[in-house]
Amino acid sequence: MTRSWLRALAALWRQLNGDTAYADYCRHLATQHAQHAPLDRGAFYQAELVRRWNGVRRCC
Repeated sequence: MTRSWLRALAALWRQLNGDTAYADYCRHLATQHAQHAPLDRGAFYQAELVRRWNGVRRCC
C-alpha cells in the first residue's frame, strides 16, 4: 500500500508542477485536433512561456 500511495503522490506532484504538460498537450491534440501536427517539446515549452508571461501580470 505504501508504494502505491507514493506513486500516486509522485504523479500528483508531476501534474502540479507541470512535468506532464507536454504529454497532456499531445494527448489533447490527438483526441480533439487530430488534423494539427503537434509542436516539438522545445517549441511547446517556448509557447507556454509566452502564454504564461506575456501581458499584464499584476492586480491593479
